[in-house]
Amino acid sequence: AQILGVEITKDGMAELACRARGTPRIANRILKRVRDFAEVRADGVIDGGVASAALEMLEVDSLGLDGLDRAILEAIITKFGGGPVGIESIAAAVSEDKDTLDYLLAKGADPNGREKNGRSVLHAAMSSPSKFWFAEKLLAKGADINAAYIRMYYGRQAMWETPLLEALRESPGGEPKPQVSERVAFALARGADPAVGGYGPKAGQQRAGLDEALSLAARQMSPELVDRLAQAAAGKPRAPLTTAALSSLLRQWNEVENRADAQAKGAQWDDLRARVRATAERLLAAGVPMAYSGNATGESTDQIAPLSLPWLP
Repeated sequence: AQILGVEITKDGMAELACRARGTPRIANRILKRVRDFAEVRADGVIDGGVASAALEMLEVDSLGLDGLDRAILEAIITKFGGGPVGIESIAAAVSEDKDTLDYLLAKGADPNGREKNGRSVLHAAMSSPSKFWFAEKLLAKGADINAAYIRMYYGRQAMWETPLLEALRESPGGEPKPQVSERVAFALARGADPAVGGYGPKAGQQRAGLDEALSLAARQMSPELVDRLAQAAAGKPRAPLTTAALSSLLRQWNEVENRADAQAKGAQWDDLRARVRATAERLLAAGVPMAYSGNATGESTDQIAPLSLPWLP
């Protein structure tokens, strides 16, 4: 009050203290709002009566809960059966964003909280550049940049999805673009390990994420992205790479040639062909093999080995 130059009585201080829930940050916030009330309606002096009237007008009850606090509690009880529930879901349920999430983190919400399917709060916060502010707050509170959950099953194998893999899976839209997406760049800049996640048993991960990450980079025909991922994974333990990334690039190459044929092979396709070749070169440099382990041609599993095709450098 002295810093703000506010005249306040002991009764006024007691009233504010009772409704601040023992939190200095909240006490300072409501003091500023009560000050404005007092300047208009009580000659700038805050006593017990003025404080009570101001807080009643602001809908701050005797427990110090305001409308947002009550909405959060009501959502947890009525919409989520009393919890547990992720803070992103709470924010959506009460139609709030920054204020709600800031408040929940300040009150000790778990930055590594998970939804019922295992997806972490950080996955949700990194789903759009518009939410990066919240991802930064989660990371500052100790959120795991490499948190993984089982996204799907392929046979007996589980796909362990990290925020980085989720960002890589984002469709670039339209023609493939050479630049690394904002979501991927954000994850890599904050220490995401491309080796985490990927296909593995339900019981646990096998650090096969780089294989999946390079396959996703191949779909975008992005040599720049391949290099970024390889650099981020350098020197870190990981499962051996497979031909998956080159096979993925092969499918993209076939699509490029089919589209070029359909459009009379115009010169505009030359840039895409060059990108395919450059991506293949970077995948080979990253250590992606051209033959299946123990099955060089792939014939025994009805697959085509990249080694058997003439298109690679």
